[in-house]
Amino acid sequence: MFVQATKSRRQNKTYVSYLVRESFRTPQGPRSRTVCNISALPPEVRDLIATALSGKNCVALEEIELISALNYGGLAVLRDCWQRFGLERLFAPVPQPRERGLLEAMIFARIVFPCSKLALAEEACGTLLAAACGLSQQSETFNEDDLYQAMDALNGRWVRIEKTLYAEAFSQPVSLVLFDLTSVYFGLSAILC
Repeated sequence: MFVQATKSRRQNKTYVSYLVRESFRTPQGPRSRTVCNISALPPEVRDLIATALSGKNCVALEEIELISALNYGGLAVLRDCWQRFGLERLFAPVPQPRERGLLEAMIFARIVFPCSKLALAEEACGTLLAAACGLSQQSETFNEDDLYQAMDALNGRWVRIEKTLYAEAFSQPVSLVLFDLTSVYFGLSAILC
């Protein structure tokens, strides 16, 4: 069965009828017959009938409920920028792919949800941080020791990375660089020392 819209003209007016039709075979070939006329129904009800007859499931909007969702908006923007600017080449000398992914994850986390490395695993829960950084979404735990080991892989490489970033960011000579520290938190113990 299906819904068919038929047009007819009478006295320079065009009328549209919505009919529920049924197809069947005869010795003379395929035929169809009208089961009922649904023209008087509201358009949304006609659409619902047409959808149901086409074999699709229909669920009332009020019954749709979001049970869980993973946060990916900010990570998608960061991932796009990371690829667009080719920043993965900065960590190319790091031998292990997982360590490169963990370094990328720490950078993304610092921007999306600033936290300590110890809190990274908790903050990353409910996001697609691992997947955005090429790590296994199911098995990545962001273990603190692994994060520090990934940072250790950068030993002896920091200066080259900083020089590369500086050369790309400042194509002309720079004599003064100012840092905005308004969002930096200094603990009370650091102030008392």
